[in-house]
Amino acid sequence: MIDVQAQQVGADVATSSFAGAVEMVFAHACAVALDDGRRLTLLAGPDEQGMRIIAPSEGAWHRLHPLLQVGGRVTANDGVLYGDGFRVGYRRNATLWRSPAFQGHVPADGWGPNLVEAKAHLDAAQHELPPEMTRTAAYRRFATLCRTLQREEAADEAVRGLIGLGPGLTPSGDDLLCGLLGGLAAAGDTRFSIVRRAVMLHLDRTTSASKDYLSQACTPWWTGLLHGFFAAIAAPAGDIPGAFRRLAARGHSSGIDQAAGLVAGLALAAGRTDLIPSL
Repeated sequence: MIDVQAQQVGADVATSSFAGAVEMVFAHACAVALDDGRRLTLLAGPDEQGMRIIAPSEGAWHRLHPLLQVGGRVTANDGVLYGDGFRVGYRRNATLWRSPAFQGHVPADGWGPNLVEAKAHLDAAQHELPPEMTRTAAYRRFATLCRTLQREEAADEAVRGLIGLGPGLTPSGDDLLCGLLGGLAAAGDTRFSIVRRAVMLHLDRTTSASKDYLSQACTPWWTGLLHGFFAAIAAPAGDIPGAFRRLAARGHSSGIDQAAGLVAGLALAAGRTDLIPSL
């Protein structure tokens, strides 16, 4: 029996009992479908912070990973997760991750040159991505959504057309919405509520994994990587290239799409519609 201790625990992982089955196993993550319909992620390291994660230390992950098999049952009780041949403690010595505080306003300069620089790095990264039909369609519909929000009109239909659109476990349309929700929330923009309401109406149109991300973005919650990119934009001398590079490395295009959504949200809030990303 391998006995390891979690280094980090998501804010939505309770110490009450739960159970489920391993759904997917990757090199640095393991998705567990819980019996109550939620999803838990076992994660190697703290880079992708989330609401429902248990992240052991890097050394512990290498010991744990060979024992994670698709279909294997796991149970949790009193802060300990049990599986076939392993036990992960997540009550003691774990850091509870919570959503960082938002600024809740647009600065006088609308994030000034930093937002322009962020858009430039985003444009360069998008140019390097191979063309993909559904991703292009997602960006076109996202542009329609941004125009709708600029006019402060109802966004239900525009959001409905985006959710679930694009390649990957977290489709591009969903990643764009996650970033957009983060940007509007950070700016304290009332259009956050418009997008949030529309997203919550249409969550059943996407993958279960992406549904989790969208639900969490509506809280509002964002990953450490996305918050790092915003923090770099908001800081007087933030490391925008480094923060963007780290976010862009997430998934095939998920990090880039989330960055595009964030830049769009900040641009809308600042009245800089010329900086809304497009393809």
